[in-house]
Amino acid sequence: MIEEGLKRAWDIIERNIRGDLLYASTFYRQVWTRDTAISALALRFVEDQRIRRVIVSTLEFIGKFQSDRGQVPTYVDLERRRIYWYSIDSTLWWVIACLVYRCCDKEAVRNALDWCYKQVLDDSLLITSMRGTDWMDASIGREGKVLYINVLWYLAVRLAREEELTGLSSREIRERINILFWPRRTTPERAVEWGAVGSPEFLKDFISPSRMHYIHFVSYEYLDDRFATLGNVLAALARVADEDKRQRILQYIDKEGVDQPYPAKCLHPVIYMPSLAWVPEVDIFRRRSQKCLPYHYHNGGIWPFIGGLYIATLALEDKAKAREKMLRLAQANRLGKTREWEFNEWLHGLHGKPMGSEDQLWSAATYILAHQVLYENADPTRIFEPV
Repeated sequence: MIEEGLKRAWDIIERNIRGDLLYASTFYRQVWTRDTAISALALRFVEDQRIRRVIVSTLEFIGKFQSDRGQVPTYVDLERRRIYWYSIDSTLWWVIACLVYRCCDKEAVRNALDWCYKQVLDDSLLITSMRGTDWMDASIGREGKVLYINVLWYLAVRLAREEELTGLSSREIRERINILFWPRRTTPERAVEWGAVGSPEFLKDFISPSRMHYIHFVSYEYLDDRFATLGNVLAALARVADEDKRQRILQYIDKEGVDQPYPAKCLHPVIYMPSLAWVPEVDIFRRRSQKCLPYHYHNGGIWPFIGGLYIATLALEDKAKAREKMLRLAQANRLGKTREWEFNEWLHGLHGKPMGSEDQLWSAATYILAHQVLYENADPTRIFEPV
């Protein structure tokens, strides 16, 4: 089944190529920056020159719509003549992918990075973001300092510094991520010193030698300590997390069943009551496939693209266990509402029923990545290194 899944994943990649551009799904009209960049990085070890040309062409196409401020669109819809801007992570992903593939105008990349730096609102060196400005853009939201956003920020600065496009220190950003999101004795005072929080008191309750994962997000005087799978996995892959933290993150996923019934739920535990993190009123006018009820969509739904990245990370510790999870990922991608091997966007977090859009580019691309790591000896820590 795993090998059949690889063939089907390549079929999905081919079906999402239209002309010289990569689309996030055969059902989408838009060229999505986030989906394209994540998929491009997942395909980093693919040596097919045609695939690489399409990736570069898509990244350069997106760059043509960069704003005067330096921001890159969330998506471009030429058919309906619409450009959507409301995100920060799209620009970060674009910078990372452009630098990994050594493409796009360097001045444009520098301007995009400068725009991201303008989202640093205090002395923390960490980006502050508003609700809905990253991939969790429905009724589950995060605001303030978000782990996921700042891991991308670290990667963007690290790569840009290698190209002499910035004087910022990625080492210092990495250190501050580990101070704020994995609290230690000095965290409360340092956070107040940076202006990242108003009071040190509420942070003290989250300092523990038995901590197993990074904090989800830290707002002015509020934080959410749920396990955000994508942010933690990226922290491990990007080497923001040291070996001890990486092992703890993987142990948490296993202990809490975050990879069950399929890899992997995006958020754990799920949110049952309205809070700063979940505002159900946002769902009123959304399609059912984008509502964040418990175990739905961003509220503990299973996202196979995260599953592929998780398996690539798990392979750093235990390839045998990672191969077991790979079979579960193949089973997840095989499920469909209308046919087999649908590579669906997301599945219900309890029973695994496919609930999203079919033919997802990033579900296929990260499946290919996981396969290359497990069976072709690709090094997952190199996906953020230039090709």
